[in-house]
Amino acid sequence: MSMLQTRVGLKLADCAVLPTYIELDELIASPEALACITEQSATRLGMLPIAIWPGKLKPILILACPPHADSIQSERVAQLVDDRFQLHFVPCVSSELGLVIKRLYAAIYTSQQLLDMSSLQTDKPASIDSVSDYPVHLVNVLILQAVRMGASDLHFSPQRQSLAIRVRVDGVLLTLSCVSGSILSSLLVRIKIMAVLDIAETRLPQDGQFRRIIDGHNIDCRVSTFPTVAGENTVIRLINAQKQLHKIGALNLPKKITEQLFSLVHRPAGLVVFCGPTGAGKSTTMFALLEQLDHGALSVMTLEDPVEQRIEGIRQTSIDASRQWGYAQALRALLRQDPDVLLVGEIRDTDSCRMALRAVSTGHQVLTTVHANDVHGALHRLQDLYTDNSALALGLSGLVAQRLLRCLCIHCEEGVRGCEACFGTGYQGRQVIVEVLEISSVLKSSIMRGASIEELHEKSINSGFVNMRSMAMEMVSAGVTDVQEVNRVLGIESTLLV
Repeated sequence: MSMLQTRVGLKLADCAVLPTYIELDELIASPEALACITEQSATRLGMLPIAIWPGKLKPILILACPPHADSIQSERVAQLVDDRFQLHFVPCVSSELGLVIKRLYAAIYTSQQLLDMSSLQTDKPASIDSVSDYPVHLVNVLILQAVRMGASDLHFSPQRQSLAIRVRVDGVLLTLSCVSGSILSSLLVRIKIMAVLDIAETRLPQDGQFRRIIDGHNIDCRVSTFPTVAGENTVIRLINAQKQLHKIGALNLPKKITEQLFSLVHRPAGLVVFCGPTGAGKSTTMFALLEQLDHGALSVMTLEDPVEQRIEGIRQTSIDASRQWGYAQALRALLRQDPDVLLVGEIRDTDSCRMALRAVSTGHQVLTTVHANDVHGALHRLQDLYTDNSALALGLSGLVAQRLLRCLCIHCEEGVRGCEACFGTGYQGRQVIVEVLEISSVLKSSIMRGASIEELHEKSINSGFVNMRSMAMEMVSAGVTDVQEVNRVLGIESTLLV
């Protein structure tokens, strides 16, 4: 394929992260890419445009083609496509290509166009061959729109007479549409088929997954259904399997906090505990810290529930509590693998806490999470799980709590909140705020003798501890966010320890 993979001006280095093979049955094509070539030309040449990526010099048009396509075909495509594009050809199963071209060109609709068809009184267009095709196209387009909005989740929320379709963007739910509840059943059947779930089961929760290729990226879709009185509430978690791992510098943390995190992760042994709500970016921060380590000289292994992003140089394992393969059991087995650094997704019970501290006592570095609002709450939670204060004090290196604050949209006009770029919210993108509590010798002594959380909080303040709110208010002063967002995420200050 080397002779097909470049057009003049496109360097091979630019293609390093571009796809090398396409599974057509997982493809949701880009309408903008399809518009670059007519259906007739795509059929005649056996070339399907699937995505447009930014390039260093020009935008890159990605096309699916037969594995043994020749340079003549590529030259013919180059003559048809606007020369502002560079071309990248990706092999696929040629026997399916003709059918997929016909199917995708027949389904070029926006989500709003398809939602407008949701009424039973509205006729479906002739290009949608049957009523059964409609939910297929609608689910695909909604997933495409959600991914392009940067959503982490796509919600189908049934109400008495309607269906609310919502997306979670920057941690906040936005409503895409509220449509007739008559389409709920057909949409759920389609989603369950995609996720290999039991379409007849409506009274019990179900979990499944599937993968789709959107704009050339592999998107893992984790599906969860849950019965309600109005119907099955369904959530699709959207995970970009090819998302680049964040480096610690990309988190834009203050220099002091970065140095504290470096100090914790580079110790030869110790337990580092992260806390914060779901979606606060804990995994991102932990993997950014692991990226700082020498993976060639160290054995880095993880236990996750489940593995969401595969990372080169790290041995990752998904746990399965339903098969007695929980964190405690897996961690016990993992210690026989001669690891240096362990990432344990969560400490959930006394057994997993005991095993994590045992790993530390035998010379391992362990990063993990617990459910708590702040570092002092996390310390209290650990004390509840493991009553041996001496072992906890000796093994614990530090605690880290974090949240994500939405940033003010830089595209909004001055004095006007809300624009197309931020979907009318006034915010775009998020910034992590972090508090770090290093367990000093003074704190270790206090933990050993069973000091109260109030006493530990006072001692940490006296030693220079800075909480998340302080970092958040510095962001407010710098014009990065506002007080309303700080209060939404952290609560009103009078309700917190100060």
